[in-house]
Amino acid sequence: MHYEGWRWTLGFLAAVITGVSKTGMPGAGVLIAPLLAAGFGGWLSVGIMPFIFLFGDFFAASWYRPHAQWDRIGALLPAALVGMLIGSATIFLIGKFGGNTDWLSRLIGVMVVVLLALYFVQGRFGVEPLTPKSKIGAAMVGAALGFAGTVSSGAGPIMAIYLSALKTPKDNFMGNVAWLSFVLNATKLPILILLTMANRP
Repeated sequence: MHYEGWRWTLGFLAAVITGVSKTGMPGAGVLIAPLLAAGFGGWLSVGIMPFIFLFGDFFAASWYRPHAQWDRIGALLPAALVGMLIGSATIFLIGKFGGNTDWLSRLIGVMVVVLLALYFVQGRFGVEPLTPKSKIGAAMVGAALGFAGTVSSGAGPIMAIYLSALKTPKDNFMGNVAWLSFVLNATKLPILILLTMANRP
C-alpha cells in the first residue's frame, strides 16, 4: 500500500513526539493521536499507535522502574480495565455500524479537544478536575484512562493531569506514567487485534 510523503512525515513526527512524551513531557502525547489520524485515518492510526507506544514504553518503564508508585497505579487499574472494555465495545460498534464515515477519527478529535480543555482549566484557573476525592473519583479517573487509552491512546495525558493535581514528584510522575502506559498498551494490543479480525468485511 502506497502513502504520500506528507503522511509519512506526520507519522515520523508522531513517533518523535512519542519519544519525547515517554521520557520527559507526557503532556505532548495529546498530539500523537490527531497526527496519526490525519495521516492514516482513524482505523489505521488506532492499529499503529500501540506498536509505537510499546516501543517507547519499554525504554521509559525500564529507565524509571525504581520510581513507579504501585499503590497509585494499582488503585487505577481495575477501573481502567472496565474503561478498556467500554472502549473496545465502542470501536466494535463503530466498525459494524459506522458505514463509510470515519467516525473513529471524529471521536479521537473530540477526545483531544476534551483533554486540551482539561489542561486549560487546570492551568488557567487552578481547578483540578481529575484529583480523586474518594474511591469513586479514582474509579472515574481509571475508567477514563482505559477508555481513552483504547480508543485514541490518550491515557498518558489524562494520567499527567491526574498526577499533576496530586503534586507528584517528577521522578515518580514519570515512573507512574511509564508503567501505567506500558501495562495498558500491552493489555489492549491483543484486544485490538481481535477487533480488527471481527470488523473484517
